Amino acid sequence: MVLRLKPRESRSLPGRQRTLSSTPLSLIRQRFYPAPAPFYARAAVFTDSLEACPDYQGASVFAAQVPTWEEEFDDPARPTFMWGIPQDVDMSGTHSVELYFLWNIAGMRQPLTSAQQRLGEQMDQYWAAFARTGNPTVPGQAAWPAVTAGAHPVLGLHPTGNSVSASFVADHQCDFWSSVFR
Repeated sequence: MVLRLKPRESRSLPGRQRTLSSTPLSLIRQRFYPAPAPFYARAAVFTDSLEACPDYQGASVFAAQVPTWEEEFDDPARPTFMWGIPQDVDMSGTHSVELYFLWNIAGMRQPLTSAQQRLGEQMDQYWAAFARTGNPTVPGQAAWPAVTAGAHPVLGLHPTGNSVSASFVADHQCDFWSSVFR
């Protein structure tokens, strides 16, 4: 099983105020998610609390049953592709934006750079290896270790080079979200 994560993926979720453990989202944003606009902070809160951290925890559960790998697609300059969204709203972190790196889909606001095209080719190779062998390891590319009981690596997919993240839990405030959702 390969679990796929994207930082700040929930930018497309509607803005609503929620309260978690009697801590208003506005206080959570101030403490953990400084951002140029509340929209982006809220997207980070929703991504981390409802997607990134629960998926990270889920990978450990899956790994006890089946071979499991986890990756995070993370290209800060990925193109925005949403139709009908104003140019000044960055929707580049939305769900499925990585598909433009894999297939030639019309509608991107800008073409992929050569580094992004290389990343797309590497992703193709990882997925093909996984489909062919049940293991996404590809000779000559960054090692993608499996999640095990003793280790929880997350492969970061970046145009500047893929690497295993040592800071996924901290980057996504997973310890905080675990305490909130107990």
